[in-house]
Amino acid sequence: MILSVHILVGAAIAAKTQNPILGLSFAFLSHYLIDIIPHKEYQIENIRAKRWGKSGPDLLKIFFDFFLGLSIVLIIAEDSPKAIAGGLLGVSIDGLTFLFLVSPRIKLLESFNSFLFPFPAGMDLNNLEA
Repeated sequence: MILSVHILVGAAIAAKTQNPILGLSFAFLSHYLIDIIPHKEYQIENIRAKRWGKSGPDLLKIFFDFFLGLSIVLIIAEDSPKAIAGGLLGVSIDGLTFLFLVSPRIKLLESFNSFLFPFPAGMDLNNLEA
């Protein structure tokens, strides 16, 4: 999913929920709900393959997408701390995944990745047999 979508949805949920703890929790969980929707991801194959010399365009896409979403939240939410925190929590799963791709040997990131993504990569969750 595009990062700015996760940021905007997380920010909206956190900003519109009266209870800040629930709002921030729902903002975090929104990441999984949005990712259920079939969608295309943009290609970051150079990062996945650790071809750092060729990963400049991939990194540029990620940073542009992230800062676009955050900028929209800052403009629309008028510096609401709840909205900003919700946006960051909404995209935090992708942030942890990115850190894991860059530094897979860090045990804490490996644990997070296993917890956050319990299914093997490439597993088709739409065709599970009972």
